[in-house]
Amino acid sequence: MPLNESEKSQLKEALHKMNNALNSISMQAELAKMYSEQNSSELIDEALGIIMSQCRKCSEVTKSTHSLLQGDAGSRETA
Repeated sequence: MPLNESEKSQLKEALHKMNNALNSISMQAELAKMYSEQNSSELIDEALGIIMSQCRKCSEVTKSTHSLLQGDAGSRETA
């Protein structure tokens, strides 16, 4: 059964959050690479901390989206 408008909206919001986190990861990885060329370990540590934080956000969004879709699939099966 296709997604209803509320489900589409929630999925779009989750994908938007995931995309933002992935953009941040990409930018911080590029900065870490640049900092490594400058031997700036403090800035590398900061960039890696941000990368790890954004990866956790992606994981949270993935889990919540999965739960949303599992819940919706269950409610559709009983309908």
